[in-house]
Amino acid sequence: MNEVYKLWIIHSEIGMCILEQTFKELPQEIDSDLVSGFLNAMRSFSMEIANESVERIQLESIAIQYYTSEKYLIAACVDRDYSQVVLGRKLEKASQQFEEKYGKILENFSGNVELFQDFGKDLEMIMEQSAISLKYIDKTTDQIEEYLNQRKSEFDELRNTIESLIMKKGKEMKDQLQGKITLITSKIRKKLNL
Repeated sequence: MNEVYKLWIIHSEIGMCILEQTFKELPQEIDSDLVSGFLNAMRSFSMEIANESVERIQLESIAIQYYTSEKYLIAACVDRDYSQVVLGRKLEKASQQFEEKYGKILENFSGNVELFQDFGKDLEMIMEQSAISLKYIDKTTDQIEEYLNQRKSEFDELRNTIESLIMKKGKEMKDQLQGKITLITSKIRKKLNL
């Protein structure tokens, strides 16, 4: 399988997760701040002992792959068999687009992570996988649309029934009125001897 579970963008200086995107749930839910601290610590540790950046942490079933820039690091949690080369290219592309879009904001970062939330759509395109929250919204939207279409269909059926009853009752009332008018007219004619 080649699935991405989560992707984090972490501000390098302060070690804060500024964007977390969930593509598929992990077996165990983890706090993004804990992940940020751990990934930043691993990066610092690798620089201390070998003067090299961590590229990938491999577990039995999953892997976490890094892409490091000056201002932030991007880490993706993926299936263990996900191609390191393919993922590396995607993370590099994500980094370039993130830098283009938010480079100036990162220079004077105030802590407002909401500024980066719209990058989630970009990540979906780059990773070629839909995020869970967006899938949920799409599913919910489809369900609402289906519900509204059913209600509209029921309303149209009710309206047609009412119109039919009105037409039927209207014809009956018209016939009754015509009968009464004819009766009254004939009585008037008799009285007037016409």
